Amino acid sequence: MNDNSKDLTFHSFKFNGQGGEYFKIWIVNLVLSILTLGIYSAWAKVRTTGYIYSNFNYQQNHFDYLATGMMIFKSRIFVLLFFVLYVVATQFYPLESLGFTAILFLLFPWAYYKSLRFNARMMRYRNVRFNFKGTVGGAYGVFMGWGTLMIITGGLLLPLFLQKQFSYTINNFYYGDKKFNNKTTAGLLYKIYFKFMGFILLAILIMVLIGVAVSSQMTTLSEDDTLALTVAGLAFFYFLLFLSIPYFAAAIPNVIFPNTDIDNKHKFNSQYTMGGFLKIYLTYGLLMIITLGFAWPWFKMALLKYRATNASLAITGDLSDITDNIKQTDSAIGDEFGDAFFE
Repeated sequence: MNDNSKDLTFHSFKFNGQGGEYFKIWIVNLVLSILTLGIYSAWAKVRTTGYIYSNFNYQQNHFDYLATGMMIFKSRIFVLLFFVLYVVATQFYPLESLGFTAILFLLFPWAYYKSLRFNARMMRYRNVRFNFKGTVGGAYGVFMGWGTLMIITGGLLLPLFLQKQFSYTINNFYYGDKKFNNKTTAGLLYKIYFKFMGFILLAILIMVLIGVAVSSQMTTLSEDDTLALTVAGLAFFYFLLFLSIPYFAAAIPNVIFPNTDIDNKHKFNSQYTMGGFLKIYLTYGLLMIITLGFAWPWFKMALLKYRATNASLAITGDLSDITDNIKQTDSAIGDEFGDAFFE
């Protein structure tokens, strides 16, 4: 928590969704989507997202999801037609398909911008909608500019790229007429990055040491012992890589939230731990294997509950002065097309 936030009173977000309730929605959506050859999936998304939003609350006020099934359906038809053309071009016109690939690559920043705008405007809290006021040019600057530099440098600029992405996303986000602000620096993200690289180097070092040990004992070890050591080394290597998932899940929001506020006075905070995420991943991952994936609704609810209860917001004054400044004529038509690219 930032020093200037110590005297603030933070209240955690709450999530009241239940695995059993979500399972009923999920299984019905799955069956109907299969029976309708995927057509119902658009309305399925509205049902599942609506359930999640309605169970996500802060100070006893829940969020609302305003999108309709038809909005989602139109966007998916648009994306489906594009990919059908891409597949046909790939099969029958290989050279021309390169053009489609280039178009898809160039569309990504536009789709990202549209997705943010659509999802923001489809979210409401206390009858006030959220909004995203970034520009398409800003998205292209992040992905085509900083994204390209990140690739050229072999990932060394990844933290800087993420900082630019977070800045573009959060600093253009609004709750009603109040602006979100994020002051996360690239230096904070580089600390996370270097710790992750430590994970990787440790895993590689262990693999090398095991390889050296096995090679030096090749004449005395049996074939079964050699295989057992090799498998054990690989298992440990991949487990260390797996640990990077809960590490990033906790470390990144713990940097982003404390450096984010609304209108320069309402402060966010978070207290995620790597162990907290790891417990959920291991427990529900095992259940997913045992149930052949049918434990997914319980896993998702547990993860959302953990994320909600470990994020908090301190309100200075109240929220009554925040107004919904999205005009009725200023609709989100067309924005849903971008959102479909990220499903």
